[in-house]
Amino acid sequence: MIHRLDKAIPPEIADCDEFYCNIRFIAAKPEVVNILEIGSSDGRGSTKAFIEGMVQNPNKCNLFCLESSQGRFQLLRDRYKNIPQVQCYNYCSVPLGQYMSMDDIREFHRNTKTNLNQYPIADVLGWYHEELNYIQDNHIPDNGIEIIKKGNGIDTFDAVLIDGSAFTGEAEIQKIYGAKYIMMDDIIDIKNYNNWQMLEKHQNYTRIKFNKCYRNGYAIFRLNN
Repeated sequence: MIHRLDKAIPPEIADCDEFYCNIRFIAAKPEVVNILEIGSSDGRGSTKAFIEGMVQNPNKCNLFCLESSQGRFQLLRDRYKNIPQVQCYNYCSVPLGQYMSMDDIREFHRNTKTNLNQYPIADVLGWYHEELNYIQDNHIPDNGIEIIKKGNGIDTFDAVLIDGSAFTGEAEIQKIYGAKYIMMDDIIDIKNYNNWQMLEKHQNYTRIKFNKCYRNGYAIFRLNN
């Protein structure tokens, strides 16, 4: 039986929707060369938007795709195997020890009212344990962001999309902080709510795109010069 996390799912960032178009616009900017996509799934959503933007970019861009699901990764890799600028990695973005703790998840669910409250805390913790067990049982390499940076001589990415796992967003933003553009999906959810609130108050970043009512919300921030 195919594991639930290996099954292909419809892209949330769908072809030519609002966030998709903004991702494509960012990828076409001349100052954007190295792009990191955290949570590529099978490549039919935000990955496609990045590639469409890269085609319009006057400079040669590199897209580094992170996907922890083995099944979805295989579809992603096969879909873009003939595009050398797209490099796909079947890694977990951060070490397992940097995931949110169960206490963190309970506190967020109890004290921060977001779309996550549509689900009982028992369900949320069930997803959490399922994901951790999947990564351990399948020996998925972790610390993927740092591996990509070191392997490609990158200190700071030009653009980053933080998507993917619901329980790693705060660890991920620490590893990509300093990127010229930070794009976040699911800002009205546990994934990126705290990241969104942090960057709203941060003097080094300015919000340039935002819609908290579109699905679970999204936001794009630009590093101040």
